[in-house]
Amino acid sequence: MEVAPGRQSLTDVAELHSAVVRSERIWIDVVASGPSTLLVEQFCFPGYRVDTRSGPAPAALRCRDDGRLLIDLPEAGRYLLRVRLGLTLTRLVGTSVSLVALAIWLFLLWHAKRGSVA
Repeated sequence: MEVAPGRQSLTDVAELHSAVVRSERIWIDVVASGPSTLLVEQFCFPGYRVDTRSGPAPAALRCRDDGRLLIDLPEAGRYLLRVRLGLTLTRLVGTSVSLVALAIWLFLLWHAKRGSVA
């Protein structure tokens, strides 16, 4: 995690307490001494959201030109942030098609086994 270009370095502006990556979620605990922008080494796909779990003001998420995530911290203070990949229409359709295909495959497997027993 680093500060985006055009801002002070992370050590000058913010102190990163922890960053935990779990599956499609990133938990960030950071103390900012002023307005700052964090660069997250994660590609910015549609559907990424940042939730300010605690902090003086809501953080904002945007994409950098090279496709990585930027998180703007508007004020000084301690922030607990959750970055997560939310549901989009494309992900919903893809998941639905996969589940329907799995159901059809299971039905065909069941039907084939039932036919071979008789």
